Amino acid sequence: MEKRYESDMTRKEKRQNELKKLKSMTFKQKAAYIWEYYKGVFAGIIIACVIISIGVQMFQNSQLKSLLSIAVVDSNYNHDEQVEALQNDFLAYAGTGDKHEVVDVDTSLLSGDDYNAVVKMTVVMGAGTADMMFCGEETYKKYKQQEAFLSWKEILGDDYSKYEEYMTDDGRLDLEKCPNWEKYNMVYYSPVYAVVMSSSKNLENCIKFLEMMVQ
Repeated sequence: MEKRYESDMTRKEKRQNELKKLKSMTFKQKAAYIWEYYKGVFAGIIIACVIISIGVQMFQNSQLKSLLSIAVVDSNYNHDEQVEALQNDFLAYAGTGDKHEVVDVDTSLLSGDDYNAVVKMTVVMGAGTADMMFCGEETYKKYKQQEAFLSWKEILGDDYSKYEEYMTDDGRLDLEKCPNWEKYNMVYYSPVYAVVMSSSKNLENCIKFLEMMVQ
């Protein structure tokens, strides 16, 4: 009988030939054979799943509405409980009930002159996505010179006098003077200030944060 090469076979004959090969193999041989034969297909499926996953994540993120974004400098290591409490309580206080509303709290920022810390801080300052910052004296003075913050006097206007007892002489919110801060205290230093970023797009919610802290 004339020998037939695989390239000469029909699709049906090729499938039958593959089945014959598989039947004569051990389990390990079958697994290796299937992987070698179909790895291109598997790779395509994996890539497609990754693309779909990224697409779904991007869509979900696009639906989120940030009520308030807070950057925290030099947070405690064990701060999860305080962060969650702040997020939940502010959503209850200022939110509308929309399931897409979120409160973002970034606790990864560090003070000091370490390269990574400086880069991270520069990115946060430059991105303009944070509405508020919790920080100490040194960080405040450093970035105040760069006009990174708004004054609470400027934000509150005539209402500033209502909250003056919680402020420093130059208009910083001293969180340790606020009755409700202890529940949310996520830093290890004192004093700690809440300052509003000059790039904030959520000034109304910054004021609501102040209200929640002192009520």
